[in-house]
Amino acid sequence: MMVTRSSMDDIGSVLSTLGFTWSPYDETEFEGNNRPDVLFVNCGSPTYRSDLASFVYSGGVVYISDHAKNDYESIISDIGKSCVITLVGNEGTHKAEVVDQNLAAFLDVDSLNLEFDMGAWAVVKSPPKGALRLVEVDGNPVVMTLKHGLGSVIFTSFHNSAQNSEIEKQLIRFLALKPLMKSESIRTVKETTKRGGKIRILDESEPVVSASKPYRTTYKLPKSATSFQVELNWLGEAEVHITCSSGGDSLKKGSARMAPLRITLDTDSLSSGTVDIEIRLGGGTHQALLTSMVCSITESDADDRKSLRSLMG
Repeated sequence: MMVTRSSMDDIGSVLSTLGFTWSPYDETEFEGNNRPDVLFVNCGSPTYRSDLASFVYSGGVVYISDHAKNDYESIISDIGKSCVITLVGNEGTHKAEVVDQNLAAFLDVDSLNLEFDMGAWAVVKSPPKGALRLVEVDGNPVVMTLKHGLGSVIFTSFHNSAQNSEIEKQLIRFLALKPLMKSESIRTVKETTKRGGKIRILDESEPVVSASKPYRTTYKLPKSATSFQVELNWLGEAEVHITCSSGGDSLKKGSARMAPLRITLDTDSLSSGTVDIEIRLGGGTHQALLTSMVCSITESDADDRKSLRSLMG
């Protein structure tokens, strides 16, 4: 994680409170091997980088606060979208509506009070097409996310360091932790690929699971697949269970109280070319929110070996 210098906001102090280690933003290291998975841009400290859109596309997450909107607008423009953000918000406490069902379930509320400790805060008059609204004030999003490629960009109109109630702190934890959990999924696949594995992501989603309603889905695997892996990441405290089956036959089960939870299957164990996934919460608790489910396959390198033998005569 990298964080720009504190100015009108101080997301670094929030991350430290959550127990995370982070580095101050360094424009030279950002371009090298120490490039972060997540970049937090404090209000008043934009980077003015021209490569943020490509950083997001390749799997990075950029979290941008309030007056650092220049960086957000740059990303949106570079990916061919448009947005209108004006600095006209009034200082004070504002009632906010939690419009995203996943976030509402995690917070266990559908509204909360947000403290805007500075006037002329960023009001999103027209969000970019495809942006997901999480929280709104007077019908305008004050928290929104947008996926681009393998990554995403998050924009908040309020200052993280100004939120003091426990429910507001839970919101900050959600916003800070969720992109980190997703980047872990992407990094896992990338590192495996670098080690020589022929890994291909089939799907990355955010399934909704409650104590009373499990999540079920089915994947049809290509003939080239030699193994199948499902990885879950989540926020909150809960016992999360995965059951993998094929053609009605249960193949493997797994559970964990801390993310990530991974299960790998050899395709030889499948009674058909499909894998059925069921995810549920156990232990009588429902305080968990799945941030990502990444399903991937390892593919056979038989064709590569055949080509190599042909080249060797």
